[in-house]
Amino acid sequence: LGPPGTGKTTTLIRRLGQKLDLEFLDEDERSLVENLDPTIAMPHADSWLMFTPTTLLQQYLKESFSREGVPASDRHVRTWTDYQREFARNIIGLLRTPKKRSGFVLQHNVDYLADDIYCDLTSWFDHFNDWQQATFLGRLRSAAHELSTMEEGRLARLGGSLLAVLEPNDPVDIVRVLRGLRAEFKEARAVAAELQADIDDAIRRALILQVNRDQRFLDDLAAFLDSVRESANRSVDEGEVGEDEQEDEDEDDEEGPPRTGRRGAEIAFRRALRTQARALANARPLRKGATTTKIIDWLGNRGLNADDQMRVGHKLLRRARVRLFVNPVKSYIDGIAARYRVYRQSHRSEERWYKIGTIRRTEIHPLELDLLLLSILRFASSLLAFSDVRRDLEDTYWAALQPVHNSYRNQIFADEATDFSPVQLACMSALSHPATRSFFACGDFNQRLSVYGARTAAAIQWAVPGIEIERIIIGYRQSRELNEFARQIVRIRGGDDYDVVLPEHVDRDGMSPVLAENMRSNEAVGIWLAERVTEIETFVSQLPTVSVLVPEEDQVIPLARALGEALAIQNVNVVPCSNGQVIGQDNDIRVFDVQHIKGLEFEAVFFKDVDRLAVIFPDLFDKFLYVGATRAATYLGLTCSGQLPDPLSNLRPIFSARWND
Repeated sequence: LGPPGTGKTTTLIRRLGQKLDLEFLDEDERSLVENLDPTIAMPHADSWLMFTPTTLLQQYLKESFSREGVPASDRHVRTWTDYQREFARNIIGLLRTPKKRSGFVLQHNVDYLADDIYCDLTSWFDHFNDWQQATFLGRLRSAAHELSTMEEGRLARLGGSLLAVLEPNDPVDIVRVLRGLRAEFKEARAVAAELQADIDDAIRRALILQVNRDQRFLDDLAAFLDSVRESANRSVDEGEVGEDEQEDEDEDDEEGPPRTGRRGAEIAFRRALRTQARALANARPLRKGATTTKIIDWLGNRGLNADDQMRVGHKLLRRARVRLFVNPVKSYIDGIAARYRVYRQSHRSEERWYKIGTIRRTEIHPLELDLLLLSILRFASSLLAFSDVRRDLEDTYWAALQPVHNSYRNQIFADEATDFSPVQLACMSALSHPATRSFFACGDFNQRLSVYGARTAAAIQWAVPGIEIERIIIGYRQSRELNEFARQIVRIRGGDDYDVVLPEHVDRDGMSPVLAENMRSNEAVGIWLAERVTEIETFVSQLPTVSVLVPEEDQVIPLARALGEALAIQNVNVVPCSNGQVIGQDNDIRVFDVQHIKGLEFEAVFFKDVDRLAVIFPDLFDKFLYVGATRAATYLGLTCSGQLPDPLSNLRPIFSARWND
């Protein structure tokens, strides 16, 4: 942790450069790396990831790596937004794809999250994770108890053995339970296969009977399916979660894209008969409007007779109970999304995490997705911390952990860590290999530019238990005057301690910041900025790096045009950097939206419409001003369309009107 210009990112990059080379590792570290799982083919020098909050910073970091002689590609330096989507979609399967129609659709603009949830993300995660683990273990205990009371001796014996593992009734020790259940999964698999064979046989005979009666039966069913598929898809997209919805881990044998033609009709027939039989045995009505219900209505009496329905239904219920123990690790991971839907629906009325109103069952906000990812990653890490689990990943029982295991890297890094939420940082940390637990981050609480970013050292320690926090305080970037200005900004709202020590034996004297008020047009601002730039160039032999920051993206091009016209006579090039694109040469003047400025450094920085910035970002105004001001090494200028906003009015004596005075 440390203020801007103290070398945080440089320290991070140099640490990485050192720790990638086996020659620079101490004996214990080298032994650790050399004895990591041989199933991971990635060499140590390639086994690292660095996360950064924005694409602009991603490019800046890659350039910094290049200067330090450390090769870094886009697969090494990632934004969390991109990695989150890729990991959730392609690795874990939480997001919808053509092959995973039950997945969520990621939406950034949902409005059902409570307004103050950003300040309490850790409590939200802890509450959900405790709830969903207790729910899962409760389901296991209930299933084991039901099996233990059945008349069939084999089922009763299996249930008794399972209960012995599931007791004592500890709702949080899921690792102990799942390691203990491994001894019973072969018997559970054999019992489930026996029940499955009986179910399949009964349904197969029913299908053969209908095909023998009518050779076009499957063709007609396929045509019917085509007629209802489009409306069924709309129903899934627009439906809401029901109060009694529970995860259904009973149909995973036919995962994949919907099939068409006779094969699709056969699958739909089997699924419909299972659904009908299960509903009868459960004494529960079929879900109105569901595609399967429409198929059952279409079939009429062309399915199982009443006796066979009841018999198959009871076997399905038994199989469902048993299958929870065939692969409980997979059931746990695959069921987190469904359990979250139930949690979200059932906790809306409390108005603690969610607002009362409609929540589309398919939609998920990025912060919600972080919750689910962390639940999976921490669960997987707690099991993969055991060397015997890592050794036996080819075993069916542990195979569901492989996607997470294959995503591990020996080292994980995070730049600008305070822009990430504690839950996001915890996800990143959980991607470090359990044997190395190597996570290194840098940041500054005063530079937090996201409403959900980590606010305290306690939040960091929640995210990465046991992490060591070091503070660095020697500032190498700014002049004495601008360093004092930054200190005053931090004090406006009582930010994190700002204790910067300037290097000894170095002349850091510079210029006071300058201010222009009542600048109500781009033309007026352009002329004033041109005068200040001309002043700077008279002080130095060549125009240094200059950045102009505007409070809104739609001001970038108009101001760049006005400033370019004002400086045309000086042959100075002004470049609009729309959407944070870093283009142009060092002696160009670049115009940015202030939201894209973090990570960059300039000799001179100017703010346009500081009073407007205070209106747009009332909660983060001081953060944006602080970050922007600390990008400047020597020269800083501010303009206002009106007067200095109240938070800065006491600092008026610090400013000059121009530098030549």
